[in-house]
Amino acid sequence: MSISKVKTVSLLAIATLFGVGCESTGENAKEGAGAGAVLGGIVGGIIGHQSGRGIEGAVIGAGSGALFGGAVGNSKDKEETQRRIDAQNRRQSEIELARIEAEQARLEQERATAIAVAKGYETTDEEILKARQEADRIEAEIARVKKERAQALARQQELEAAERRRKAAEEELARLQNETF
Repeated sequence: MSISKVKTVSLLAIATLFGVGCESTGENAKEGAGAGAVLGGIVGGIIGHQSGRGIEGAVIGAGSGALFGGAVGNSKDKEETQRRIDAQNRRQSEIELARIEAEQARLEQERATAIAVAKGYETTDEEILKARQEADRIEAEIARVKKERAQALARQQELEAAERRRKAAEEELARLQNETF
């Protein structure tokens, strides 16, 4: 291979790796790109060597491996970000539920106080209706928040199951790629 071709292929590989590094900023993406470049370079070098173009094969393999590894790592980064978002949403739902329960307790205390003060006086039907409507509203809000929490938990469990499947598949793929014939 001529010096000119080596320079051209080298510059192409460097530009590819630079593009992967700029596009993917997460730690998993960076690690995946690095590991992919190393593994791709080795495999590309072996394949290229068999056709008399070991350097070109190594460079092309490194670039391809970096792209693939960066994409896999970027996917892991996105999954981790989604897990953090789901956890934050669960915390917010729990805070909202606590707020609703505190409001319900406050209203119950007000009711008890009003009854104690109103001893000896008649309670109107309108007051009873208003209290029932308020209780219904708060109970509906509690049901809504509980439903959201259950849905968030179900999404988290689905995500964890998908991650376990992905990890098992990656391990199986790695095992198959490392097997010798």
